[in-house]
Amino acid sequence: MAAVFNHVFAGNPLLPGKREVRQTQEVAALLANVGDAWFLPVSEGKPLVAASQSAERVDWELAWQTSDTAVRYLNTPQPVSSNAETFKNLPTTEDLVYVGELQGRSHYAFNVPKHEGGKSASSSGRSDERALEKFAAPSGGYQTAYLDLRTLMMATTFGNAERKEDLAIVGYARALLGWHAINQYCGKCGTKTASVQFGLRRVCQQDSCRLKLYPRIDPVVIMCVVDKERDVILLGRGARHPNNMYSCLAGFIEPGESLEEAVRRETREEVGIEIGDVVHHSSQPWPVGFGTQQCQLMVGFFAFAKTVEINVDEAELADARWFTRSEVRAAFSEEVYGSAQRDAQEKIAKACFDRVEGGEAKIADLRGRTEPSALFVPGAYAIAHHLILAWLNKETGKLLSRV
Repeated sequence: MAAVFNHVFAGNPLLPGKREVRQTQEVAALLANVGDAWFLPVSEGKPLVAASQSAERVDWELAWQTSDTAVRYLNTPQPVSSNAETFKNLPTTEDLVYVGELQGRSHYAFNVPKHEGGKSASSSGRSDERALEKFAAPSGGYQTAYLDLRTLMMATTFGNAERKEDLAIVGYARALLGWHAINQYCGKCGTKTASVQFGLRRVCQQDSCRLKLYPRIDPVVIMCVVDKERDVILLGRGARHPNNMYSCLAGFIEPGESLEEAVRRETREEVGIEIGDVVHHSSQPWPVGFGTQQCQLMVGFFAFAKTVEINVDEAELADARWFTRSEVRAAFSEEVYGSAQRDAQEKIAKACFDRVEGGEAKIADLRGRTEPSALFVPGAYAIAHHLILAWLNKETGKLLSRV
């Protein structure tokens, strides 16, 4: 049987075994088993990462903490009974989120306040080692730091299944913690909300309201627009991207709109192209969006054009063009992708070993890395890459190319 393909941030190994915590007694049961659990510190959406360094590369992994370390940090006593009242008001039910099970072990994530997230109060840009010393690093030369997901994403080889699982786990944890952070008050009555069932939802504390809030995603359609007659695809360039970087069109889904309708509307709005057939390709969680969008769900399609004249909406895009197969084939340059990966790994090394915060890795860092006229498309961490690659290999009805 062929291996299941997963995009980056998909394939979370903890979710299949995750239990739905329904009753206070179940919360108590989870806490009672806390001695075998693992805990992941997260500060401002950045997970605690342990890195090792060799002459060839930098390796990283999530810095899971034992229950002893986590409970000591949270200043919460170990539970000693399964009496529901014992656990009813423990602060851990607000501070922790339950992220799943693997091989009988519960996994949690918890927020580390900004001032304790390894950042110095000075303007030196150096991390505060005293804050990092609160948590353990694996033996064998590993050092820890809080790293943003975009840097970890760009530093990871697409074929590294173990690190892709780590990205999926922390993407989920980051999205869940971020959702809790921006839903502290009820949108109906304004009363303070509380996390229940270890972060599965929040509930308004006003007895006359008791509104239930559930973690949300923001669905986005992303489409590779194909002109079958001329054998070309349409790609667009955002204002934030380098001048030679193009990608698939994308846009948020409107209330009451089907996915296929969103594909046609967004394409018409952004480039003035009318779309006929719409074929689904795959989907990708995207927990590295901007603003209050804690986790987008990118739903990928091939959209087959009925018209070809481009009329760019400059409020949406800087440019849009039709590209031939030869132009697209040249865009898949290992040299450029390798350069971006090395830069991201260098940021990890500086953060972990030199305690220097270099900021998150960004696509814009690639400005000037390619020939001015050469096309550059997103790396393998993005669903757009795989949509374009599938078209390039004439497999628009399949998930990935055989190459």
